[in-house]
Amino acid sequence: MLGFVGCRVTSKLCGIGPAERLWGRVKNIKTGKQSHMSGESTEKRSILYVSAKIQQSRIMCDWLEKLDATGNNAIFGDDDINFDVQLERFDVDTGALKEPAVERIFRAWVKNWEEESRKKNDCVEEARLLTKYKGLVFNDPDSGNTYSVWDRNMEFRRGRGNGWFVVGVSADKPDNESCNEPFSLESGDGV
Repeated sequence: MLGFVGCRVTSKLCGIGPAERLWGRVKNIKTGKQSHMSGESTEKRSILYVSAKIQQSRIMCDWLEKLDATGNNAIFGDDDINFDVQLERFDVDTGALKEPAVERIFRAWVKNWEEESRKKNDCVEEARLLTKYKGLVFNDPDSGNTYSVWDRNMEFRRGRGNGWFVVGVSADKPDNESCNEPFSLESGDGV
């Protein structure tokens, strides 16, 4: 009794539409001399039939979505890429519109994982921290210089109150490596 209740409670919700579609597939299988098949054989054949139809539709969808698709049923084609509505006549730079917009949302608060990662001298933790901070541009209020965070690696310092430091590359003198300066990740100091 509980098995019947469990099947009803935890089963996938199914409306009349999927049931009618599946019954239509069964009617395709049970025709002519095959109309006297057993229930188990009908179930296996209908599963194979439906799986083949799903696979066939996925292949067709992939074919219609490729860039060089042709025909009336093509979903995306070369004409969609080359369409520009003649915006040049209105002094609009269409080259800039075709380039993907780069947007990066920086969360300036310290996350839980970051508190632990700051103190571990591990290359995995360095990569996680560098993913968050690389490429950021900031002003150092003490020197008044503008820095960007170096995207290659960070600096680890041992000792109390130390840990991972971002390496700031001076925007004023980008070629001079002596202008690169480490900044602590602690709040209120540096980055």
